[in-house]
Amino acid sequence: MSATFPASGPIIHHLASLDPEVMAVALAELAEEDAQAIYLAERYCWENWARPEQVPPAGDWRICVLIAGRGGGKTRGGAEWFNVKAEENPGAHGGLLGATKADVRDVMVEDPESGILATAPPWFRPRYEPSKRRLTWPNGTTATTYSADEPEQSRGPNLGFGWADELAKYRQPGNVSGGGKNTVTAWDNFKLAVRVGLNPQILVTTTPRRVGRGAEIVKDLTLGPKVNGKRLITAPPGDPAEWWPRPDIVVRRWSMGRNRANLSRQFLAEIESSYVGTSLEAQEILGIIQDDVEGALWNLDQIEEHAVPGVPPLRRRLVVVDPSHEETGARDEAGIVVGGLGEDGDVYVMDDRSGQMSPVDWGKTAIAAYNEYAADAIGIEVTAVVTEKDERSKKKRHVVKDTIRLVDPDQKIKWIEIHSGVDKRTRAEPVATAYERGRVHHVRDPRHPNRLAALEDELASWDPTVKKSPNRLDTVVHLVTELLLKDQRAPLIAR
Repeated sequence: MSATFPASGPIIHHLASLDPEVMAVALAELAEEDAQAIYLAERYCWENWARPEQVPPAGDWRICVLIAGRGGGKTRGGAEWFNVKAEENPGAHGGLLGATKADVRDVMVEDPESGILATAPPWFRPRYEPSKRRLTWPNGTTATTYSADEPEQSRGPNLGFGWADELAKYRQPGNVSGGGKNTVTAWDNFKLAVRVGLNPQILVTTTPRRVGRGAEIVKDLTLGPKVNGKRLITAPPGDPAEWWPRPDIVVRRWSMGRNRANLSRQFLAEIESSYVGTSLEAQEILGIIQDDVEGALWNLDQIEEHAVPGVPPLRRRLVVVDPSHEETGARDEAGIVVGGLGEDGDVYVMDDRSGQMSPVDWGKTAIAAYNEYAADAIGIEVTAVVTEKDERSKKKRHVVKDTIRLVDPDQKIKWIEIHSGVDKRTRAEPVATAYERGRVHHVRDPRHPNRLAALEDELASWDPTVKKSPNRLDTVVHLVTELLLKDQRAPLIAR
């Protein structure tokens, strides 16, 4: 018996199709160097390992959107596709667009598991020159990196193919004076730049978001524009799912669970404890595209309209804590937001350090923010005061104070006790009104462009008819209430 190997294509699949005896003969006849060559070729053949939804379909589509939950494997699909396009188009020029320069570099290019450099085979690995924002493959194909926060970068180049990662989280600042929805964004310029060749294509990989300029672009691509307040297209059920919103656009959507075998236990535990049972589970885990929340009190465009590039002179600074009470912090997020009252009478939200943290960790985090921002006090909810019967003293024990004293016993920290005597919507409505009137400003920092993104997403996606509200939202409501809506002479309480 003898066997012949295909001239090209996945050899492992060919071997698996052979009669066992024929396969044994074929393997026995292989020289060691040939076996090594086959191993390397098969290891870097993405078709061998990819799930069907991770590979864009063949055809003349213009835009393919791979949309999935966190950890779904969409970035790997994007990097593999881009390397294949580079190999198939010698001497061509491609483009990489990310939310920020750091995102393009750290995720799209240099990610050690899923980036372009890690997924390219050794014999076809590109040379990366960060200072020139350029990758060069052995066959002469090149690619330039662009960031969404610098729209002018992607204006003008002639690109044969492009990859845009995490489009839904782009803040999309415009490059036309006047601002607003009609400005030209980096995505607009990138689409126009990918125009060379018979079939210039753009691959989009993203986790969906409910709110924001980037989120609206993704929803327009996948579900069509709004007509009379409703989207034209309903995504089909199933996991994964595929649909064609237009003849030149194809969408593939799947959940994080599809890639569960490739995710660590720690990641799964963290992502599930953070999002299961919350309003963000559908987008972050299931990859489901959701539209605006009807009746939401906050609007992301309004937040962006009143955002400022820096902090003006302040007459008061606060760190407000809505603590978690579980020892591990699992499924109980601690809200920690920093803000100040300006000399102009407006509130400036400067930082959000909320997260899944144990009491010791959020205590350290709150103290670090208190010191870094030279805060006047730490604000605490009166609901954070719990009573614990002690047969000897029967004294009240304060969770926040006890925790912070434990992690930093020598510091003299001042406190404001915040009383929450009304329901969440009643507390939130006047704060949302202050946002609408331009009295609350989110401070942008180019070094940390997404610092307030999670807070803003919670504000704009909260359904006021739902009793439970996210901790970040509760914390910023208390912050604005204390700084803007209450008597500014409220006493500070020494420890």
